[in-house]
Amino acid sequence: MPNPDNKITTSTMETFGISLPLGFVYGILLMILFMNKDSIPFFNAVLWIIFPVIVFLVGTVVNIINQYISCHTVHTGNALLGSIPSLISVLLAMGVGSISFCRIPVTSVFAPFLVGNNVNITSNGQSDKKCCPNTMSLSQVENSYPQLKGLAIGFYVIFGVLFGNVFGNGISSIC
Repeated sequence: MPNPDNKITTSTMETFGISLPLGFVYGILLMILFMNKDSIPFFNAVLWIIFPVIVFLVGTVVNIINQYISCHTVHTGNALLGSIPSLISVLLAMGVGSISFCRIPVTSVFAPFLVGNNVNITSNGQSDKKCCPNTMSLSQVENSYPQLKGLAIGFYVIFGVLFGNVFGNGISSIC
């Protein structure tokens, strides 16, 4: 039985409504980051340290706002604790998105928009099917269009943000 002293009024749908646009913003940010990866010094540090810190800080601000709306008070410690699941889930999503096998389906969907024709993307550039003459390897496509790698990782980050924010908001909105 729930504790009647804890007033939790922020619904999952409200959190979802905030998290989904944030996830899309992070996905677009990753795409832009990968488009400019050659001009960014210490790109991997920006990708694996600065980007998750930004996600953590924005998640903390969202948790503080939700906490103020639902509790009419702010407990910064709970807001910070509520941002930890978002940080962990985004790092896990970035890790999954970094696996080339997981990027192929997402890249296959968006590559025709940039390449200009239908492309069959495989891990090695070889196709045992005779139906698909336009076969390219994932590394060929990502070297030509680096934003596709950012888009593929951003795809997984969207779902990581959704999971982390919804889960973390449950922690932070306990009054």
